[in-house]
Amino acid sequence: MILNYLISVRPALSLLLDRTKLYRRLDLDGGGRRDNPSTYRPRQLQFGESVMTRKHRIIGAGLVSLLVAIMSGCAAPVDRTAERFGKTFYLDGAGNWGFGSASVPKGLKEAGYKGDVEIYVWTTSFNPLIDQLNIIGARLKGEALSKRITEYRKRFPNNKINMIALSAGTGVAVWGVEGLEGDTRIDNLILLGSSLSHDYDVRKALSHMNGKIYVYHSPHDAVLGGVRVIGTIDGKRGVDSVGLVGLTPPRGLENRVVNIAWNKGYMAAGWTGAHTDTTSERFVRQFIARHVAGSPRAPIRKTVSGSQAVYHTLVNRLPRQHEARRARRYGG
Repeated sequence: MILNYLISVRPALSLLLDRTKLYRRLDLDGGGRRDNPSTYRPRQLQFGESVMTRKHRIIGAGLVSLLVAIMSGCAAPVDRTAERFGKTFYLDGAGNWGFGSASVPKGLKEAGYKGDVEIYVWTTSFNPLIDQLNIIGARLKGEALSKRITEYRKRFPNNKINMIALSAGTGVAVWGVEGLEGDTRIDNLILLGSSLSHDYDVRKALSHMNGKIYVYHSPHDAVLGGVRVIGTIDGKRGVDSVGLVGLTPPRGLENRVVNIAWNKGYMAAGWTGAHTDTTSERFVRQFIARHVAGSPRAPIRKTVSGSQAVYHTLVNRLPRQHEARRARRYGG
């Protein structure tokens, strides 16, 4: 709750700092320009006042307001109107450093999604390494997420619920789905650069889902290469992560797990194969939104590799160009 508030007030804090810089400049320059002697008018300081006094007052007031808000338990605002059209939870990676926190909601909205996109903050430390290793803490956050999903389902029993998660956040997302009770279910789960072990058994999670698990993975993810050493979010060492090689589907449920491997054709949309590329606004709009239940279905254009692109160019475009030149030359 507190962390959600900190994220929500980040724009206000930026404005506060900008104004602080402005006031400091006015204090130093007296409203004129130092580099122009004709307009420079040093401001007369009052008795006992220093140049930085005003800056301190501004920062102090801002911090006091922030502290009061945190102590009162404020959380990031939820769009109650949008909630009526569906809910998509987004979970950032270890440390919750903000990858996708702005671009994922914006990309979905631009794709036509009308539901609410809720940023679920699960970090226990703001430290990626600690979060990656603190499996007990991550599982507890997963339990809290289960309760959050159940609460929404009770208010909107017929709405679509989706989950999008990045890196270690995919573990919390999967555990959140696994912890659902009774008939509470979500629709689709989208895993981006997942640091779960590739053979993690998602059978229990799928039992609480109406749809599928979509997995975006890349062998060029250098971050997940290091996870082989420090361990996956589910506590395995020396194994490949889901985000590197894909997720091994449970036997008999192969059609419920969709592995989507990186290729050069995705680079035009911003996915170079790196760890957080799939959270970019453009990629979310063009590809991720297709898997979000309740989002308008955009025409799916097949993404091809470099060699396939050359083949399609030779087969499709060049013959048409040849026929056009022939018609101009011979009048046919």
